[in-house]
Amino acid sequence: GSVIGGNDNNNDVYYSQNTYYLIGCAKDGDETVQNGIGNSEEGNTTADTENKTTGKTAEKIASQDFADILNNGNDDGPWEYIEGNDFPTLKA
Repeated sequence: GSVIGGNDNNNDVYYSQNTYYLIGCAKDGDETVQNGIGNSEEGNTTADTENKTTGKTAEKIASQDFADILNNGNDDGPWEYIEGNDFPTLKA
């Protein structure tokens, strides 16, 4: 997925589609955990907003289901699930 555009001071995103992140992995300079689309001020968090980003646990990211999501249901998509990996990988 991708984000085109960015945040403005009203936390509006211009375009976001199929965008995922690992819950709890990103922290700002104030060590505050940031959610999918962060806040421009240290120490503040921005909750996920419908149709913007989707948080996933490490267990969910390391699954066949997540590879299927990334491939948008296309069996010939570029992502593959390999048991034991922490995340889907691009096919060779």
